[in-house]
Amino acid sequence: TKGFDYGIDSELVNFYREDAVGAWRSELKPWVSTEFSNTWGRIKPKLVYRSTHYNFDDGRDSINRSLPILSLDSGLTFEKWQNTGSYKTIEPRLFYVYAPEKDQGDIPIFDSRRLTFGSTMLFQTNRFSGADRQADMNQAALAITHRSFEASGEERWNITLGQINYFDDQV
Repeated sequence: TKGFDYGIDSELVNFYREDAVGAWRSELKPWVSTEFSNTWGRIKPKLVYRSTHYNFDDGRDSINRSLPILSLDSGLTFEKWQNTGSYKTIEPRLFYVYAPEKDQGDIPIFDSRRLTFGSTMLFQTNRFSGADRQADMNQAALAITHRSFEASGEERWNITLGQINYFDDQV
């Protein structure tokens, strides 16, 4: 395991409401990643195996959904130092993510919602919050961030511009 990070993200949730179907939802997401980096750049591949299980309290059959999610995050950092000790950076970043299409029509939506679009969506592995939906993804985001720092290292401001390129239609 030298040079690798790994772990398991998990949750167990009970959804109950008197006038609706309820369920126990368990999710396990084992993951492994590594990072190749130096002072001017980095590449970080990551593999997640998302396994979600639903056990309904109305007697219907349980449902399982399992799928891999692969991401590759890479970036460079260019610095320009000022005579005052302050500095600015320009940081291009490329983020690729792949998650296969999986029919989820039989899974009720308990707590998932589409995320609001913002610059953080450039680097997400899912377009949904919660565990009831996993978006199919085959896309790359290309972004550039410009930052300004005080001599103390405190960030003054930053701005990020980016675009997501979709290689497959979103379902």
